[in-house]
Parts: sequence; C-alpha cells; structure tokens
Amino acid sequence: MRRRSRAQPSSLTSLLDVLFIVAFASLAQATARVESVAEPAGEAEPAGEAEPAGEAEPSGEAEPSGEAEPAGEAESAGAADVASESGDTRQLRDEQLYARALVELTEANEDRPAVLVRVNAAGIVTAVSEKDTGAEEQVVDVPLLAPDPNPDVALVYRGVSNPETRVCRVARAALGGASLEGILVVLVPDVALAELPVALVSGLRREPGWCLRDELAFAVVVDPALITDERIEAVPAGEPPATPRNKEQQP
Repeated sequence: MRRRSRAQPSSLTSLLDVLFIVAFASLAQATARVESVAEPAGEAEPAGEAEPAGEAEPSGEAEPSGEAEPAGEAESAGAADVASESGDTRQLRDEQLYARALVELTEANEDRPAVLVRVNAAGIVTAVSEKDTGAEEQVVDVPLLAPDPNPDVALVYRGVSNPETRVCRVARAALGGASLEGILVVLVPDVALAELPVALVSGLRREPGWCLRDELAFAVVVDPALITDERIEAVPAGEPPATPRNKEQQP
C-alpha cells in the first residue's frame, strides 16, 4: 500500500518570510538611528570651530592703545625742552654768580694790606715794598732760579726744593719777619711772562699756593703785558682810583 507524501504547510513559509522582513527592518532602523545620532555630532564641527573666537586678536591687539607712543614722545620732548631751558637758566645764573663773586673779591681786597714784590728778567727778587705805609722799599737780591746739571733742563726753580727761597718767605724776611697773614702779595716781573724762562714762569705760577699754605697770605702774579696805558684810567688829583665799589657809588 502506497503512502501519500505530505505537503509542507504554506504557513511555515510565510512565517519565515515574516521573520526575515522583521530582521531586515530592525537592521534598517538600527542603521538609521546610528546615522541620525552621528550626523548631529558631526555637524557640531562648525560650532567647534574656534576661529571666530580666535579672531578676538584685533581686540587683543594693543596697537591702538600702544599708539600712545607719540604722546609719550611729546612728553619726553617737553621734558627735554624744560631741562634745556633750566640748563640755560642755570648757566646764565652761574655766570652771573661768577661775575658777582669777582666783584665781591675785588671789593674785599680793596682795603687789604698789600706787599709788592718785584722780579727782574733774570729771575731775581730785587725789591719788596708795602702799599700805603710810607715805608721805604726794601732792596733785596734773592735768585729764584738755579742751574741744573741736566742740559735738557738748564734751570730749576729753587722754591720747589728750598722753601726759604719762595717769594712770600723772601718778602717776610725783607720786612723784618712780620707776619703776612691776610696780606695781598703782588708778584710783578719786570718783563712780560712770555719773555721769561719757562722754569721761572712755572715757579711763579706755584707761588700763590705756597703763600697761602706757608704764610696764610694771598698772592697773585701780574703780567706786565696786560697793563697798558689804554687800560689805566687817569685819576684826578685828590680822587680815589676807580674801583667796582666806587663806580657803583658814582651817579
């Protein structure tokens, strides 16, 4: 007896189709969800671009505020002008003070006792006299120079090594040993300084310092070349010589 073969139900095929469709749909939905989540995150790039924020450089640039340099330069220039003006004013004031100091010095020495010391062209002290005392001029013969064995030197000033031959010491001895403290000692060569030996001129230039240190006297060297007839004003008889103080008192 023959057995009849059973045909598979169609419902099983339909179920498999449905399962395949559901799985495919689920996969498609999952893929869509992933893409939808990834797209917004990717689109955040424009917001993530910090370029606009980085473009804050113009505000960060201190160039406009740094352009205050011209004002600073103007202040520096103004300060320099003020310093220059104050320097000029100070220089003028210093010159005026110096000129006034000379006037004061001249006036302070007008009534100062004075001693005149004459030196000839050979460098010998020949006379010592006191101003306005009526005393006779003291004739002396004291050489201020000495020969030097060195042919390149020839002459040396004796006062450098021998204090007793210095002019103020010689003047004090000629006046009987009287103190010269506070006295004006005037050294007058017979000829212009330019015509004297170099050693003599050099030594005479050092005498004021020695006189002040050794005798407390004020010494000055007068160059005869600076005394001319044009510079000496004629003084009428019975009138005092013209001095800064007298000139200021004249109408």
